[in-house]
Amino acid sequence: MIALLAWKYQNKTKTEVQIQDQMKVLPDFSLKTFDGSMFSIREFAAGKPSLIIYFNSTCEMCNLELNALNERFAEFNLVKILLVSSQDKEELEEIYMSLAFLKEPNVKLVLDKEMKLSAYLGMRSVPGIYCYNHDGNLIANYLGPVKMDVLLSQLLNTKIGLL
Repeated sequence: MIALLAWKYQNKTKTEVQIQDQMKVLPDFSLKTFDGSMFSIREFAAGKPSLIIYFNSTCEMCNLELNALNERFAEFNLVKILLVSSQDKEELEEIYMSLAFLKEPNVKLVLDKEMKLSAYLGMRSVPGIYCYNHDGNLIANYLGPVKMDVLLSQLLNTKIGLL
């Protein structure tokens, strides 16, 4: 029994290390956008800082994060924003209609029905927030809501102002 537990722990640790290594680089997946077209994450983000937010429309914390981003969207004009959900398109229609920034050219809403991106990022809870620099390297990741000032600071490489 002890050997089985040790083996399971070792395999879990290897998986966690693998996930930590692979998420260091912007994923190279193609997923379907909300409008049904195929979409390459790397092509979309090429040469720009990128923000990936994995969310669920029924998650209160996710909705707080998306609404905060919607309110301050103009400050993210130099950032490629990818919103990802494993939900059905029908479940996301209300969010798509209510958040004006989702129609901007630097924002994509994509569906991860097969949960490829979820597995790649090792998603354990939502919102999952991942910041990548212009070279596609991970600079920060968070589980749970994050203040917009922190995200802007990470993505645009600026200092957070002291109040």
